Amino acid sequence: MKNSSTIQRLKAIVVGKDGDEFVRQAYNLLNDYEIELICCNNVYTAVSQLSKKTHNNTVVIGRLEQLSREKGRFLQKIREKDIVCCCLVEGNSAQKQRQISAAKQMQAIIINEPAEIEEIMLELSAGDSAGSLKKKANSGSSASVKDEFAVSKAELEALLGGQSSEPDL
Repeated sequence: MKNSSTIQRLKAIVVGKDGDEFVRQAYNLLNDYEIELICCNNVYTAVSQLSKKTHNNTVVIGRLEQLSREKGRFLQKIREKDIVCCCLVEGNSAQKQRQISAAKQMQAIIINEPAEIEEIMLELSAGDSAGSLKKKANSGSSASVKDEFAVSKAELEALLGGQSSEPDL
């Protein structure tokens, strides 16, 4: 058991299938803190749970693909209720760039591995508000995501088969 006295008042909703490794890791990590923990197989069940529970100090955790379904409506509802949302993104790809950007606009915190959940829970237990935590977590990450997809002129020429119309400087 880890420092459960400071985290005891927090609640977590983990969204995903029971057989998902990320869901199991998140559940095990959060279970160590002895917080109120709810597992939901999909966002629809999570919406149902959010309508039943008070939202103070609630964290929703899941894969970006799960939480951004229905054109991001679930993320919109979470933002409206000022709930902290952590979206796992594994292996950033160009296909996920739109989902990542949309999730950030909804103030979701983008994480790359389950271990980052512990940092978020500790910050929340330390008294950081949901709003300040969301801003702090996403403040520098947009540049790193953009840099990952940036292409140099040489790479662009290679992709286009050397058909660049711009003269070399």
